[in-house]
Amino acid sequence: SKQKRGSSGTATQYLTRNAALKRLQVSLPEFRRLCILKGIHPREPRNKAALKGSSKTYYLVKDIAFLLVEPLLETFRARRAYDKKVKKARAKRAFELAQRLQRRKPGYALDHLVRERYPTFDDALRDLDDPLSMLALFATLPAEKRLGIDPKVCAKARRLDVEFGAYVARTNSLRKVFVAVKGIYLQADIQGQQVTWIIPHRLPQLLPDDVDYRVMLTFLDFYITLVSFINFKLYHKHGWRYPPVMDSALDESAAGVEALLTDLVPSVSEPAAPPPAIDGETQMAEDESEACARVFQGMTFHFGRECHRELLTLIVQAFGGRVVVGELESLASDVRSSITHCVVDRPGAKETLSHATYVQPQWLFDSANFRVAAPTEKYAPGAKLPPHVSPFAVADEGADEGGYVPEYAEYLQRLAEAAGAAEKASAGSQAPANVAATEAEAEDLEEVRRGTVTAAKNYSKEIGEEGTADEPARKRKQPARASSKKAAAAKATDEDDDDDDDD
Repeated sequence: SKQKRGSSGTATQYLTRNAALKRLQVSLPEFRRLCILKGIHPREPRNKAALKGSSKTYYLVKDIAFLLVEPLLETFRARRAYDKKVKKARAKRAFELAQRLQRRKPGYALDHLVRERYPTFDDALRDLDDPLSMLALFATLPAEKRLGIDPKVCAKARRLDVEFGAYVARTNSLRKVFVAVKGIYLQADIQGQQVTWIIPHRLPQLLPDDVDYRVMLTFLDFYITLVSFINFKLYHKHGWRYPPVMDSALDESAAGVEALLTDLVPSVSEPAAPPPAIDGETQMAEDESEACARVFQGMTFHFGRECHRELLTLIVQAFGGRVVVGELESLASDVRSSITHCVVDRPGAKETLSHATYVQPQWLFDSANFRVAAPTEKYAPGAKLPPHVSPFAVADEGADEGGYVPEYAEYLQRLAEAAGAAEKASAGSQAPANVAATEAEAEDLEEVRRGTVTAAKNYSKEIGEEGTADEPARKRKQPARASSKKAAAAKATDEDDDDDDDD
């Protein structure tokens, strides 16, 4: 007998979206929300000719069967029935009853979905890029009731974003920072996993009407649960209290992670977990964290009111510096005298502290990316800034032999190498042979690493505005060649004298 069309093969493996809605008995918004939370997405069949049409949206039958046993399905049905009660009460103008019913609306939790989608903690860290970017976005968005953006959701997103930033700052896990037109890209090393996310610029955010904010809020709902779980695990590993207590005064001053760092101390009731055995990769990560913690060591910063204080505080704390919060006029004299660097982002800024060095925010970004304090003279307020080199491009293109590395990036890399050689020499170890830096150059670069203005001026004079990073080394090698020629000439003269004596 002839087999009926659609009873076997590809036609039995896929369902259209309308067929899935009828099988699950939910509305389209509920189905979309359920798929987002469960991580189910449409599929593209290989042979659409065997199906009902090429312009339809298809899902796997096994995915729909997976949704049939989801506990959230019954919860969504109960919430839909409850919404009908609220709507009926409002139609009867029983507003008090409608408010009471709205407060008693059944809720739901997404903890089981996190455990289901991420069996291990490393799996959750690998998928952390999009959650952090979404949290940073909603942390800057204004609350809009018309679009369904609740102020409590925005506050929760900002809280989780600051908690993760405090962990990154305290553990010196930040590795790269790059300011682009789309936003500020950050990369951190969290337990061997490279996490990259983007935070928007601190500008007024416009909410276009052609964006479906319900879909974004659904993703945010799941991401809040996921990041809460990750923050708890990271804090618990170090024995820190979670959730940490935020200093309200510092939070009102837009201090960001500074408002939480004072509370990140090991708890007495819950000691930190014993450290695992250290392997090669773990040791390299610890060495990298120690190198990052020495970039701004011994420096104290104050930020102007026009700067992105939360971002700059995160960078300074992650690379070993200290931050003073408050207006300069309201600070005590001993606190003002401890400030070594003032970061301002407007031309013609008045330098009220004569003992402090005034720089633009890009100095922090470049110094953090190359692990060395760059010459401050190039970043003075109102000065023409050097090119802002992307650490992601340098890492990708410079890793291959012959890859393009910008000239200024090579210059900063030479500074970092010489500063590292000076640190090893001061510790009693011999500098590596491949570092092209003399003892005098290493001493100057050590001063540059400390952020002194004198060393920066010396290097600016040596290199010049149009010079290259290799010129100082060539200049210092010339006296050595000259002295070697004199020694050879003297040796030849001595040999001639010996021959005359023999005659």
